[in-house]
Amino acid sequence: MNLSENLRRLRQQCGMTQASLAEQLGVTDRAVSRWERGAAFPDITLLPKIAMLLHVSVDALLGVDDLQRQTAIEQALADCNTAMQQGDSAHATDLLRHALAAYPNEPELMVALARTLMAHHTEDAAREALSLCRAADGKPARLSTVYGRKQVMALALHRLGKSEQAAQLVSDELPSFWICREFLYPRVAPPEKAEGQRQFNLLWLCDHLYFTLREMAKNCPDPAQAITLLEKGVRIYREVTGERAGSYEDRICQAYLRMAELYHDLGSSAEEEAAWQNAQAAAEAYGAHDGRYRAPWLALAHDKPTSEADAQALLAHVKSRR
Repeated sequence: MNLSENLRRLRQQCGMTQASLAEQLGVTDRAVSRWERGAAFPDITLLPKIAMLLHVSVDALLGVDDLQRQTAIEQALADCNTAMQQGDSAHATDLLRHALAAYPNEPELMVALARTLMAHHTEDAAREALSLCRAADGKPARLSTVYGRKQVMALALHRLGKSEQAAQLVSDELPSFWICREFLYPRVAPPEKAEGQRQFNLLWLCDHLYFTLREMAKNCPDPAQAITLLEKGVRIYREVTGERAGSYEDRICQAYLRMAELYHDLGSSAEEEAAWQNAQAAAEAYGAHDGRYRAPWLALAHDKPTSEADAQALLAHVKSRR
């Protein structure tokens, strides 16, 4: 808040009229009115007396406290994002708990903590995330936080086995793809910024399309058709991700593992052997990439975030299954 907004709010909290404040300051009612409308500012020598009459510090009167608060919150969110990019969701959670203790009931921190908790992939974490999102409901916040809260609520409800409620929430309260920020931004932004968003959108859609195909394959009664769906998912990653392919080799490995099982069911030994070899090659490529999950925001909805140790475990798992 700026000085004019603070002055009006604090005066009203103290039960003072513009006339009574003006009288104690030795100025006219009109002067106080102009200050509160932002049309003029009080003389700097009056600030200590105004602050004293309103029972606050000069910093609070000027809004410096609000600025410091917002700076601290933004720093906590940035530190959390860095920790998540490094695959350390536990540290990210601790950072946000500490920040929320310092600034309670702050919706940005509440939703960020809820989002981070979902990366722990436990029902207890989902329950806490859902509680935080409900507590943040109705608090003034940026639009991205408002929709982010609803997104996390839907994911938490789904994880707790309340898929009908989750689906209803998404259907009723989240904007469609055609009006979302990511879709519109590259159409209106300068070319240098638009290209980065287009690449982000492509990778995001690639990942979600893969998981859609994988779910379809899981529920497909025909092994041959399931294999076709998984092959499509692999081709999407190979063709779209390009230089980022190493980040996605764990998903490709999982697809080939499933294909090996399906080929075994079909009695196709040669194809089964090829699928095992492809799974091992993908696991090795993933480990060589460095094993880090480069898109922590996807960890909310999909598989557990991976680390270098997970990459080695994936390779060991493939070898043990053969």
